[in-house]
Amino acid sequence: MLEADLERLGTGNLLGLFQLGTLPHDLTMRSLSLFAKEVMPKLRERFPDGKRMLRASGGVA
Repeated sequence: MLEADLERLGTGNLLGLFQLGTLPHDLTMRSLSLFAKEVMPKLRERFPDGKRMLRASGGVA
Protein backbone atom coordinates (compact mmCIF):
# COMPACT_ATOMS: atom_id res chain seq x y z
CA MET A 1 0.00 0.00 0.00
CA LEU A 2 2.77 2.46 0.85
CA GLU A 3 4.59 1.72 -2.40
CA ALA A 4 1.43 2.34 -4.41
CA ASP A 5 0.81 5.63 -2.59
CA LEU A 6 4.38 6.78 -3.25
CA GLU A 7 4.00 5.97 -6.93
CA ARG A 8 0.60 7.64 -7.16
CA LEU A 9 1.83 10.79 -5.43
CA GLY A 10 5.11 10.88 -7.32
CA THR A 11 7.01 11.58 -4.15
CA GLY A 12 10.73 11.36 -3.61
CA ASN A 13 10.68 11.89 0.15
CA LEU A 14 9.05 10.09 3.02
CA LEU A 15 8.77 11.56 6.50
CA GLY A 16 7.92 9.04 9.19
CA LEU A 17 6.29 9.98 12.48
CA PHE A 18 7.05 7.22 14.95
CA GLN A 19 6.13 8.92 18.23
CA LEU A 20 2.88 10.71 18.83
CA GLY A 21 1.26 11.99 21.99
CA THR A 22 1.88 9.78 24.98
CA LEU A 23 3.32 6.76 23.15
CA PRO A 24 6.03 5.41 25.46
CA HIS A 25 9.66 5.50 24.37
CA ASP A 26 9.97 1.71 24.17
CA LEU A 27 7.01 1.43 21.79
CA THR A 28 8.33 4.31 19.70
CA MET A 29 11.67 2.54 19.36
CA ARG A 30 9.93 -0.74 18.51
CA SER A 31 7.93 1.00 15.79
CA LEU A 32 11.05 2.64 14.38
CA SER A 33 12.96 -0.64 14.47
CA LEU A 34 10.19 -2.54 12.70
CA PHE A 35 10.02 0.15 10.02
CA ALA A 36 13.78 -0.10 9.49
CA LYS A 37 13.72 -3.91 9.30
CA GLU A 38 10.47 -4.54 7.42
CA VAL A 39 9.62 -1.47 5.34
CA MET A 40 12.85 0.28 4.37
CA PRO A 41 14.40 -2.73 2.61
CA LYS A 42 11.28 -3.11 0.47
CA LEU A 43 11.27 0.58 -0.41
CA ARG A 44 14.97 0.46 -1.29
CA GLU A 45 14.31 -2.56 -3.49
CA ARG A 46 11.40 -0.86 -5.24
CA PHE A 47 13.10 2.54 -5.56
CA PRO A 48 16.82 1.61 -5.77
CA ASP A 49 18.08 4.97 -7.00
CA GLY A 50 16.08 6.95 -4.48
CA LYS A 51 14.99 9.15 -7.35
CA ARG A 52 11.88 11.25 -7.27
CA MET A 53 9.20 9.74 -9.45
CA LEU A 54 7.57 11.79 -12.17
CA ARG A 55 3.83 11.96 -12.43
CA ALA A 56 2.51 11.13 -15.87
CA SER A 57 0.25 14.17 -15.97
CA GLY A 58 1.62 16.63 -13.46
CA GLY A 59 5.40 16.72 -13.47
CA VAL A 60 7.31 16.31 -10.26
CA ALA A 61 5.39 16.09 -7.01
